[in-house]
Amino acid sequence: MNKKTINLKYIVKILLSNWYWFVISVFVCVLFAYVASNKMTPKFEVSSTVLIRSNDRYLSQSSQLGILSLLGMGSGQHFDDDLEFISSKAAMKAAVEKLDLQIEYRSLDKHGRMVAQYPNHDLTINCPNNFLDTIKAKVVIKLSKKSDCYIVKVKYRKQKTSIKVSDISEPFTTCAGTFSINSKKELKKGDKYQFIILPEALFVEKMLDEIMVERSNKSAHTISIHTITDVPNRALDVIHNLIDAFNRDAVYDNLIMSDNVQEYIDARLQSVTEALDSLEVLEEKYKTDNKVISLSDEAVLYLQAAQEYEHRQAEIETQLNLIDYVQNFVTNEDSQYAPVPVRMGINDASLIALIDEYNRMIFNRMKKMRTATQDNPIIMQIDVQLAQMRQNIINSVASVKDGLLIMKRDLRKNEYKYDNKIDNVPAQERQYVQIKRQKALQQEMYILLFQKREENAFSMAPSVMPAKIIDEPSRSFGPVQPNTLKWIFFAVIIGVLLPFVVLFTILFVNLPLLDYKSLELNGIKVVEYFPHNHQISGKKSICKSQTKLNRAFERLIVKLCHELSPANKKEPKIILVTSDKAEEGKSFIARNLTDKLNEMGKTATMLDSLSNKLILQTNDEITKELKQNAGNAEYLIIDSKSLSVSADSIVLGKLADITLFVVREGKSDFYIVEKIQKLTEDEVFNNLQCVVCDCCETFWNV
Repeated sequence: MNKKTINLKYIVKILLSNWYWFVISVFVCVLFAYVASNKMTPKFEVSSTVLIRSNDRYLSQSSQLGILSLLGMGSGQHFDDDLEFISSKAAMKAAVEKLDLQIEYRSLDKHGRMVAQYPNHDLTINCPNNFLDTIKAKVVIKLSKKSDCYIVKVKYRKQKTSIKVSDISEPFTTCAGTFSINSKKELKKGDKYQFIILPEALFVEKMLDEIMVERSNKSAHTISIHTITDVPNRALDVIHNLIDAFNRDAVYDNLIMSDNVQEYIDARLQSVTEALDSLEVLEEKYKTDNKVISLSDEAVLYLQAAQEYEHRQAEIETQLNLIDYVQNFVTNEDSQYAPVPVRMGINDASLIALIDEYNRMIFNRMKKMRTATQDNPIIMQIDVQLAQMRQNIINSVASVKDGLLIMKRDLRKNEYKYDNKIDNVPAQERQYVQIKRQKALQQEMYILLFQKREENAFSMAPSVMPAKIIDEPSRSFGPVQPNTLKWIFFAVIIGVLLPFVVLFTILFVNLPLLDYKSLELNGIKVVEYFPHNHQISGKKSICKSQTKLNRAFERLIVKLCHELSPANKKEPKIILVTSDKAEEGKSFIARNLTDKLNEMGKTATMLDSLSNKLILQTNDEITKELKQNAGNAEYLIIDSKSLSVSADSIVLGKLADITLFVVREGKSDFYIVEKIQKLTEDEVFNNLQCVVCDCCETFWNV
């Protein structure tokens, strides 16, 4: 097996041996997740889908021109503006004004959670006069029922008040003001209530943060309104009122435009009616005085041709009148913030676009002025843009007017040609034709204005609302937060990961050998195991007094003699005893091994260290010094310094007949496994074998 596979198996074995920590951790985490999720206030999802109707689409089904479309008021072109208005503070403020939501009532349920009471609540708190209109920060009032009194705690900004009250129906004074509470039921000991009072502006911002308004379908004019809240009934009412506020605002805008159009049409109708009346009187008088009945056949032909040019002149004259009216209206300072009520009859597309854009900006300014003042930077910016657009309209009007005048002159030239042909027609006839021409012009204007007045009246009549709720606001069947199953799922993951991370950290930071089979599991040869002994770090010979240790050393000597036989009496057998670090039992093994060999009839001597630095000597010099120290002994036991202290063991390892590498269960690091494997593979020591000290009692009881 390769090294990586061996290490992985060893780690898995260690983790599996500590399975109970995983069970305990998962149980604790799941229990905590379950208790915590049940302590949290449940939240529900409330959602609704709303269709924003297009006014120009619906109105065009009932009118030929669509008066609002002519004035640039079609909502189908301004869906984004409608979406922005529904998401605005002004719309939310209008939606919550009727609901009286500045005070939030909560009570303690059987699970220890403060749940909201809406729309019905057990208690009603009475505030000072104008208190809700003047507070600047959040007020939290907590009420607890004791056996003989009530404990009232109030927090307002950085101030706190805690008082005992015998009768909550009587006024009591706090840091936020004087309050009283009316109870609709008899309170019991342990009942707890909470009152949260918010300024209107803060509550509106809270609702805007909770309720999300977004476009639900790019191909259709539908919006999605949804929220996640612990007061679902309140959210249902707020959504309904939000749509009502939008409809009221849209109707109000349409009425303003319709009123302006109505005023203009009524004024023009009155003027045209007066002109028609005077022309009819003039025609009647002319016919009576001049006895005019009909024209000659030849004159009729000429007049028909001339009438065509006259009719076209009448159209141009009408446009010139409208252009003059628009020019006077825009240049008039009294109407600088009123929408231009006329765009019908104007044939210039660029001028119509300017008027439409100007009207939209006027209505945008009207909306902003409901919640802002004249000094507001946004209003000032809009005023600058309106001034620029008025100048653009004036310039465009002048250009259109010049073009119309040129056309009028051309038509007059053609008219003069036919006038010359009817010079022979009596003057009375010509004057009569002029009267008829003026009358026809006024009649056409009258018919057009009357038609527009009826269309405008239709637009003012009650019709479909611009916003229609497709999916009624509804709450989710069960709470969406907290999701207990989700919490338990993550708790299981955390419960597994927590002990895994802890154990894994211990493994790679300072992991001891956990059991007596660790080395053999990783393919390392272990020659003997020694039981636990509290004096194992010393050099004292104690194997005689302890049966288990005595047997272990006897087995070790038998194995060593078998490995080193036949012994050469002339050459002592060198046994090197070393370890990775101090206090692993190296000296204990060397001392007791020497004593046990002598006890069993062998001659052995122990060498603590050599006099000179081994790294500076040759192998022959070291061998000579070792023989001198061994004398006539059969076995020379070398108690070498630890590898972490000196490199002497590595030098002696090539000269020793066998090397005993001592490890101590519960003391040696985990990395000693890899180190011994590396030493064996590189053949740093001759015949390297391991000895395990402090072996657990489980090994000896098997």
